[in-house]
Amino acid sequence: MPVVRYPYRIVLGKGALQPICTIKVYGWNQQVETLDVLIDSGATYTVFPAKTAENLGIKLSAGDDCLIQYGGSETTGKKIDTVIEIGD
Repeated sequence: MPVVRYPYRIVLGKGALQPICTIKVYGWNQQVETLDVLIDSGATYTVFPAKTAENLGIKLSAGDDCLIQYGGSETTGKKIDTVIEIGD
């Protein structure tokens, strides 16, 4: 299996060290938003706030419902395909 390396930094967050990387999320109408995100190697989906989708012109109503579990809690979200770029 090939090794893939991504640029990241370690920051103190919520009482623990956390790996953070900078990504670009591309919207449906060529909008781009740069975000600092937590690297969660066990996550099935990448999760962003609804405001990010709104800023990028992504229509959440077009997505399928999905269950999102985090920190012992769960909520529903929308599953949408988009493009992300990792790194600066």
